[in-house]
Amino acid sequence: MVALDLLEGVGIGLAISIFFVLQGNMKRAYYLSREELAEADEITLDLAEEVSFLNKAAIKKTLKNIRPGSKVTINAENSSYIASDVLELIEDFSNVYAKENDIEVVLKGFKSDYHDAERDRHSHVKVGHAASI
Repeated sequence: MVALDLLEGVGIGLAISIFFVLQGNMKRAYYLSREELAEADEITLDLAEEVSFLNKAAIKKTLKNIRPGSKVTINAENSSYIASDVLELIEDFSNVYAKENDIEVVLKGFKSDYHDAERDRHSHVKVGHAASI
């Protein structure tokens, strides 16, 4: 006697697979404490190894809550993949929002292509107003 037929078994396997894929993608996109964001003038945002489109809302909310006049370092040195829409969000933040709110942005470790991450270490995100440090 078979407890499940083939179609039910495939369906259950597919559901479990989707759960683990989503769980892996919903891990933290960056590392930063709320206390640090609320009180600090200098903030370092360390991006995770993989930053997908599922993390975009959390990153956007964090960037919008940075106080005017702060200095923000966004570190992508340990990131092997960053979704293109997240890169666009960071680019818009550094070129528009940060400029309007007198926020100094330092970008570290961004690559020019996250499809071939080991090709080079040049920045994909272009900052129009970064001051030389």
